[in-house]
Amino acid sequence: MLIVFTAMLGYERKTAVGTSTFIMTFTALIASVSHILIEPTIVLECWGFLVLAIVVATFFSLVSAQFANKVKGRVVGYVTGAILLVLGLSMIIINNII
Repeated sequence: MLIVFTAMLGYERKTAVGTSTFIMTFTALIASVSHILIEPTIVLECWGFLVLAIVVATFFSLVSAQFANKVKGRVVGYVTGAILLVLGLSMIIINNII
């Protein structure tokens, strides 16, 4: 989505990152609710992971918002790309090892 927003729709990088994050939030929320509706016991079995995910996501979203507001758009693009690259490589390595 980030590429579409910046390259095709002409959004600034900060706006594109914020918009794509906003959209991903609702996608994750809908997926979480559907999983809970299908298997309600998952909340009781994994509540510790749920709380940890909420706390970590909230903390890092606040930190990243402050960072994005202090730096130029190009830096936001580079940092976002680097983080996505590291996450992608991590997923490839983990899936090939396990």
